[in-house]
Amino acid sequence: THILVNSPAYKEYMISKGVPADKITFIAYGTDVDMFNPQVDGSAIRAELGLQEKFVVLYAGALGQANDIDTLLRAAGRLKDEEKIRFVIFGDGKERPRLQAEAERLGLRNVLFAGTRPKREMPQVVAAADVCLAILQDIPMFRTTYPNKVFDTMAAGRATVLVIDGITRTLIESSGGGVYVQPGDDAQLAQTILELSKDAPRVQGMGKNARDYLVKHLDRRDKLNETLALLQKLVGQ
Repeated sequence: THILVNSPAYKEYMISKGVPADKITFIAYGTDVDMFNPQVDGSAIRAELGLQEKFVVLYAGALGQANDIDTLLRAAGRLKDEEKIRFVIFGDGKERPRLQAEAERLGLRNVLFAGTRPKREMPQVVAAADVCLAILQDIPMFRTTYPNKVFDTMAAGRATVLVIDGITRTLIESSGGGVYVQPGDDAQLAQTILELSKDAPRVQGMGKNARDYLVKHLDRRDKLNETLALLQKLVGQ
């Protein structure tokens, strides 16, 4: 009867394939703005991992081929003499053993594989970061997707370093909530992180912009209400 999609690019794609526009509704998943918020204290995570006084670049998510963690490692290699900067990786996946071995081979003492945490602890993990990294391979399909982790990062009031082109880039640039880096460009990624590590007011400002935009446009309660209204309309028809 009707098609519900969670990315505006999906709607555009389906229309291009001949699906009537009025048969498709876009509603993003959004995020829980109470669960992820700037008041969450991440200091215990920082202390546990020995990250006090460090500039923490967090990647939290899957460690698969699609996620292009190799670009992260190459960027870390360019910054391994920057004592202040640490790359912290929370997550698991089939690529993790290879990635850890590669980090050891490259002598990356600035990269920490921190294991996994249950979802309920992720607000504290995100709160421990200075900036959060979202990264994928440069594949056309990935330009159409909304990674939910970016919503969580924005709700937490953290700036995003985005290494994904397409619809998520539009979101980050529209909100002023982060910085875009060309996928696969480890030199640009390293330079961007180095610059941010020396500019706390800019990082904090982007985090505030991200939170404000997320609360206004992507609060999950609003999105659930929109979904309910759609279902009620369809049942009424």
